[in-house]
Amino acid sequence: MKKALKDQNPIEWEPPKPTKQYIHEGAALNTLSQCTAYQIIRSKKSKQIPVRILTKNSVETTLKYLKRTFGITITEQSLWKSQRKKIIPKNISDFLWKITHDAVKCGKFFANIPTWADKQFCPCNGVESPKHILFD
Repeated sequence: MKKALKDQNPIEWEPPKPTKQYIHEGAALNTLSQCTAYQIIRSKKSKQIPVRILTKNSVETTLKYLKRTFGITITEQSLWKSQRKKIIPKNISDFLWKITHDAVKCGKFFANIPTWADKQFCPCNGVESPKHILFD
């Protein structure tokens, strides 16, 4: 087969027509804008991302705290957007994200490292946590 194609004049050779099994339905690339493609990708990814229980609990606690302490009722979406405002420095925004997702490397993080297991405890013998570090 390769030899037969090699012997043919490349100008005269035409690729075979696609059969039905190779024709895919979907967005036509010549009419697809980058914005629309991005929206499609984001919608597919958002369906795949499971809800983190610790994050959900943290967000609910924050919303209840804002309501109880300041009388402010906001949505979860506005809470997330407020963490990304330009007036908040990047390092503070990153720290807020880590606090919300329970991703600060303290306490129980060190429990999984055999040589550092003792670093999970603070001098008062309690397990370190962001709440304990900041408020206790």
